[in-house]
Amino acid sequence: MTSNLQSYRKAVRWGAVLLFFGVPFMRLNGESLLRFDIASLRFFFFGKAIWIEDFFLILLFIFALTFLFISVTQVFGRVWCGWLCPQTLMVDFTRKMDRKKQTILSRMEGHTFTAVFSVLISACMIWYFISPYEFIKDLAHLELSRTAAGFWIVLSVITYINFAFFRHGFCTTVCPYAKLQGIMFDAHTMAITMYPDRRDECINCLACVKTCPTGIDIRKGFSQGCINCAECAQACGKVMAKKGKTSLIGYVYGLEDKPKFFRANVLITAGLFLIFTVLFTLRLLFSDPFAFEVYPASKSMPREQEGRIINGFEVRLTNRTGSDVTVSLSVEEAEGWDIQPERTFDLASGESVRKEIYIVLPEEAFGKYPVRTFSLKAETQGEHPASVFAEAGFRKPIGRKK
Repeated sequence: MTSNLQSYRKAVRWGAVLLFFGVPFMRLNGESLLRFDIASLRFFFFGKAIWIEDFFLILLFIFALTFLFISVTQVFGRVWCGWLCPQTLMVDFTRKMDRKKQTILSRMEGHTFTAVFSVLISACMIWYFISPYEFIKDLAHLELSRTAAGFWIVLSVITYINFAFFRHGFCTTVCPYAKLQGIMFDAHTMAITMYPDRRDECINCLACVKTCPTGIDIRKGFSQGCINCAECAQACGKVMAKKGKTSLIGYVYGLEDKPKFFRANVLITAGLFLIFTVLFTLRLLFSDPFAFEVYPASKSMPREQEGRIINGFEVRLTNRTGSDVTVSLSVEEAEGWDIQPERTFDLASGESVRKEIYIVLPEEAFGKYPVRTFSLKAETQGEHPASVFAEAGFRKPIGRKK
């Protein structure tokens, strides 16, 4: 098993990188699979658009990811760092930078590859905020906006400096996760270590120390610098294989090496992950297809005309679907109403409009009260009709003679 660990890591690394570059191009229901669109302030998640007004949904999503991260760490330690973290994955693609004996030509080759790789990685990061189709088209026609170009340049420089000089040092000095792992680990958390009962078999070849990307000595015990990449385990395995033995280093679940997945702290964090995931999923699936808001018109006072009361309102309609819709307005719980100058609006996908309307009600609708609240209904037609309600306060003109 130990001899194949790096082959498995390589397969995971390629899969993760292909996914990283591929997701921005994937679409579902005509929308991006995963992208926060800066221009419209919308978060696209598996074909669904989450508008900035529903930002609490993104918070639910972040909470779910956080508790998933914690629960996985409690069980498998820093497996994220060694197997899935973008920093580790991308640095592993530029291993030429780690060679100690290099000629000037090979060093230039390594820096050139790292620079080009950094430019591509930075472009992909931007694609999670700007559509890659628009980005590439604008770039091909030399029409890329100054903002996008500026971010691309800055990200490329930062990424290059990171990959060329910081590399795995980022994991031990800058990454906050390395500092927080101490409070998430317990006696049963998986970690890389030298098997206690085989320490006397160590021949002090230092293969584990030389191959460690963060420069720690795993023989001294657990270290915050360990990223669970298992490079040391494989290096040790190659040396010990010559003696007909297995690696002295490997993954263990605590000092007793007995996995215990169903323990209190893991069940709590995993339970919280499930709760937030269910809340996020349900709210996302049953979210309104369009937003409907009603405000009193600030420049229009209530007035009476031929026994009918007229109130002015400002309505805001936002089409959150991936197709064009027609929205019709109506007044609930009232008869003889009228909406002027129009009550039907055509909205393109993602379009948001503000319209000033006047709602006319017969005086009898107020009864003996000068102020009443009615429900306004915004409704779409077609194969999948939907309706959204909003309350609006109506009042009679002040000082009107009876």
